[in-house]
Amino acid sequence: MFRKRRLLCQRRKEGDGIVRGCVGVFALVLGAVVFVRRHPGEAAVLAVAKEGCVESEMVVAAASVATDWTATVVTAKPVKRGEVGLTDATRRIDNGYPNVLYDDGLYRIYYGACVGPPPNRCGGRQQLVLFAESDSGLGDWRKKAVLFKGAGVGVARPPKGRTYLAFGELCVPAKTVVAREDDDSRAAADSQAAADSQAAADSLSYLDGCPAGFRYANFGVAEDPLFRRWVSAYRIDRWPKTQRWDCHNNLDFFDESSLVATTRVWPSDRGRSIAMKTVSKVSKLRTVRDFDDVFFGKNLSFQLYSLVSFRWQALHMGIVMVYEAEPPTNVRGRGKVRCQLAAKLNGSWTIVDPDFIPLGKEGFDSHICFAAKPLLMADDATYRLYYFGGNGPHSGERNSSLALATVQAENLLGFRGPGYVDVRLLFEEEEKTGDLGLRLTGCATLGPDETDPVRVCDDDGRVVVVDDLALTLRRRQSALLRVSLDHNATLYSFHLRLCT
Repeated sequence: MFRKRRLLCQRRKEGDGIVRGCVGVFALVLGAVVFVRRHPGEAAVLAVAKEGCVESEMVVAAASVATDWTATVVTAKPVKRGEVGLTDATRRIDNGYPNVLYDDGLYRIYYGACVGPPPNRCGGRQQLVLFAESDSGLGDWRKKAVLFKGAGVGVARPPKGRTYLAFGELCVPAKTVVAREDDDSRAAADSQAAADSQAAADSLSYLDGCPAGFRYANFGVAEDPLFRRWVSAYRIDRWPKTQRWDCHNNLDFFDESSLVATTRVWPSDRGRSIAMKTVSKVSKLRTVRDFDDVFFGKNLSFQLYSLVSFRWQALHMGIVMVYEAEPPTNVRGRGKVRCQLAAKLNGSWTIVDPDFIPLGKEGFDSHICFAAKPLLMADDATYRLYYFGGNGPHSGERNSSLALATVQAENLLGFRGPGYVDVRLLFEEEEKTGDLGLRLTGCATLGPDETDPVRVCDDDGRVVVVDDLALTLRRRQSALLRVSLDHNATLYSFHLRLCT
C-alpha cells in the first residue's frame, strides 16, 4: 500500500528564483543490493538480496510497468549526422544488415554484401559477411576481411566472456559443425515435425551452398572478432515452417540470463512479421521447438522486414524495419523501407515512433533504412544509431552507404500529458519500506487514488524525490499508482529507494 506522510515536494519562489522543496537526486544506477528478476516486457519484480536496512536505488522505465494510460506515448528524436564512410565499389552492399560493437577500444562493424559489384543484386544467392573496424566510428573504417559466406547474420557478444556469436545463415569450417545427435527416444511424430521444419527452412535458404571444406550452419561461436577460431557451430533443428532467412536475424542479451533471438516469419496474408525466442543460455538455441510470432505486419503493403531489439532501462524495445511493399516496388518513390521505433508495452509489441530515423527527401537515404542495434555511449549517455541508407527502391537499382544518427538515451520514451498513467509494482520477499522518485518535466499529481493526491513538479527533467509518498509493500502484494500529468508534462521513469 501507499501511505501518505507529509507534503515536502513542492516549489516555492524565493527572490527571483525557484527553489524546490524536494531534496536529493537518485543516480541512474542499479544498486548492488537491489536487482530485477523479470522477463522481457513483463512487469518488473523488485527484490532485496540482503537483510537489514541498507538503502539502495534503482530505476524502472515508466512504460515497463504501465498497465493503462490516456497520456500520449512520446519518444526522443534522433539527430541525423550523415554518412560515415564504408561505401564499396567492388561489392554491392544491398540491405547491409549492420551489427556495430564497441569492443577493445574499437568500433567494429559486421555487415552483408553481394559477391559481385554494383548493380549485382546478390543474384544466385551469393552473399558475404564482411568486417571493418574504426577508432572513432565516424568514417575512418579499415576494411579487414571477408569473414565467411553468409546471409542475414546477426553478431553479438555475451555480457561476460570473450566469445563472439553469429546467428543466421553461415558457411563455417566443416570440422566446426556439431552434427545433430541421434536420439532414439524422440517420438516419430516429433522427428517428422523437425524434418519438415528443416526442409522448409532449406527451401527458403538465401545461400546456394557452401564452398568445399565448409558446411552450412545457423549459429556459431568463435573466440576472436574475425571468426577465425571457431569454438562450435550448429544447424538449428526445429525452425517454424514460416521462418524466412532473408532478413537481419538478431541476438540480444536482455540480461545476463536471457538471450533473445529474433528472426522473421511469413504468416500467410500479413507478409513479413517478427518472431522471437528467449532462452536462458546460448546452447539452448539449438533445440528450440518454436519461435513465438510476436509482432505482425498489417498487410502486404506494411510488412515488418526485420527487428533489432535492445533493453532500455527495464523495457524491451527495438528498431523495426517496415517495408512498404505496395507494387510496383522497383520504381523510384515506391518500395521504401523505414526505420521505426517499437516497444513492448503492457505485454504487446507496438510501434511508438513511425518516423524514428526519417528517410531523406533526397540523397543517399531517400528510400531505404536498415539499422543496427543502438550503441550506448557511456561518456554522454547517447545512443549511436548506425544504419545503411539506400537511394533507390527495395527491388530496384540503388546504392547503400553507412550513416549515423544520435539520440539522448535518458529520454528515449515517456508519457506526455494531459492524461494519466497507471503503474503497478510487484514486490517479493520480506516487507519493505521506501521512497519514490520520478523523472519528469512539468507537474503531475500522484496517489493510489484521487482522494489523497500528492503534487510534484520539475522543469528540467531531473529526478524529483517524493518524500511525502512512502511505500510499504508486503510479500506478493502489488501497489497501483496513478500519475496524472498536466498539459505537456512528461513522465520518463521511476526511481525507487528501498530498505527492508
